[in-house]
Amino acid sequence: MVQVNKRWHLFFILRAMIFCRFTLSLVMPWIICVRVRYFMPQILSQYFCENTHFRSKNLITSLLFFVSISAFSSTNDKLILGAWSGTVGNDDVRVCFAGYNSNFYRVRYGKGIGLESEQKTGRNKWHILEGPYGQPDDAPRATWQVKLLDHNTLTGFRTDVKRSKSKLPIQLKRILDDEKISMHDECGIAFYTPMVQATAIKTKDASFSGKPYIVISSKYGKSFQLPDTDPNALTINAIYKKLLDEEVAASYACDIDINGARKEGWFTNTSPLVWTEEWLVVRYQFEYTCGGAHGDAPRSERIFDLKNGKQVDSWSWIKGGERAANPDREHSTALRKLLHKYGKMARVNPNVQHQGVFDLNAVGTSIENPYPTTNGLVFTTRFDVCRALACDVFITVPYAAIATHLTDEGKIMAASFKKQ
Repeated sequence: MVQVNKRWHLFFILRAMIFCRFTLSLVMPWIICVRVRYFMPQILSQYFCENTHFRSKNLITSLLFFVSISAFSSTNDKLILGAWSGTVGNDDVRVCFAGYNSNFYRVRYGKGIGLESEQKTGRNKWHILEGPYGQPDDAPRATWQVKLLDHNTLTGFRTDVKRSKSKLPIQLKRILDDEKISMHDECGIAFYTPMVQATAIKTKDASFSGKPYIVISSKYGKSFQLPDTDPNALTINAIYKKLLDEEVAASYACDIDINGARKEGWFTNTSPLVWTEEWLVVRYQFEYTCGGAHGDAPRSERIFDLKNGKQVDSWSWIKGGERAANPDREHSTALRKLLHKYGKMARVNPNVQHQGVFDLNAVGTSIENPYPTTNGLVFTTRFDVCRALACDVFITVPYAAIATHLTDEGKIMAASFKKQ
């Protein structure tokens, strides 16, 4: 267990003494005032009671001072949160001080190392944790003592636990980046920029339904790009190049989470699924394990209207939107019954539901946003009991069968596919 900084102990003791001292200054004089009025002459009573009001004013001032100290301490803790770049000794580093999973990496290695704040010392002293959690080397090998010079400058030194006289200077500058990603909300994509820039990208020509495109891939995954001559290339290419770049960050975060445990299958796949003159459907999927007993298998379909290059919310095609497909468990809808009917015709993994018999009412079954195909509108399911891609069920409902459930926008979409 890490030893608590003695100066920090003294700080809390001092605050407690101030609070107790002036709390008593409020309570005791009023008690004396009551007793004096009962036993003493009026002149003494006035002295003590007037003095009580004086002490009460002192107490209010002192309490405001006490609160201001606490507020400053809390605010100062928050100021350090975010992404930083700079040096520790001679090493170029990137540092992420976060509410959870704080970490840093040396740019030349790109391997994340966990940071954990010393217990009860706030965010001015940090311990470097190296090695798998729960192992003997879980104890910190070095400590960071840092302080803010101003909002964008952090300085301090690193001390090796076994060689306390060996100190390395820390000089950090805040990375100003408003673009956040889901894996590390406190630290934007710029935190990972050196790793992204160092990641080799390969390209390969391909085609889908006679339409040319470019496959781009790295060791983290595969994505695609439209030819520069395509009118929607600028918008769509930016989305899917960024998605591939973010896989660097996601894989890094997985390493930090498991901290030495086994990681499997980090390779994403993003590619066209449906492509007509008017519509493009892109599927993103992969299966992975970041330690723990079970892995996960994210999958999603994005739909683009190629007439304007904008992404479409396919629930806008359905009357009642998502609630029509996913009502409360106590209720049902006409659309839900329709999906159950066509779901019985879909392929179902026998390991998931009743030996391959589809049951849309099973616990943990949700309907994902639909996507269009030439055969009809496809609704996909996810099961809480199985997160593998093999467990997903794809329910295709012909446009004629779902026509009464479509909004005006949905009917226009369906008409465009009927022309194919």
